[in-house]
Amino acid sequence: MIGTIPVVLLLEDERPGQALVRALRQRGINRLPGGESLAGQVVRGADLLRAVERLQGTVDGVILDYHVAGVLTGVDVAAHLRTTWPDMIIVLLTGALASARQHARYRPDLFDAELAKPQLPDHVADAVVALLRERRGWDAPVPEGGRG
Repeated sequence: MIGTIPVVLLLEDERPGQALVRALRQRGINRLPGGESLAGQVVRGADLLRAVERLQGTVDGVILDYHVAGVLTGVDVAAHLRTTWPDMIIVLLTGALASARQHARYRPDLFDAELAKPQLPDHVADAVVALLRERRGWDAPVPEGGRG
């Protein structure tokens, strides 16, 4: 967290990922004081790993697609993160859930939640909020627009 603001990064190489980034911000995630926001989305696994390391332990969670640009899959990234940051919240969001489960590095304990695409951005964001409440004790603010 940065202060009391949860930081959740998204590994997704498709444009609809921006709707999920917006849904997370509406719930107070990645929304920094003064109205600034973290970018939130990266398209390559190696870029996500660099971002997590650069943010030095302030990342609370990641949402990973299985198939993304570059050589690392979402499972590869999850395996690295789980080893380095065992308490990080990791959500798999993919249209290739069966393929992800067949990956050589897949283990059921890699992910805190596995969601099959397509999913509404609000559904995914609500699942992340529930994990943040459960695992971090985060008291989510009322979302922008009054949803809650």
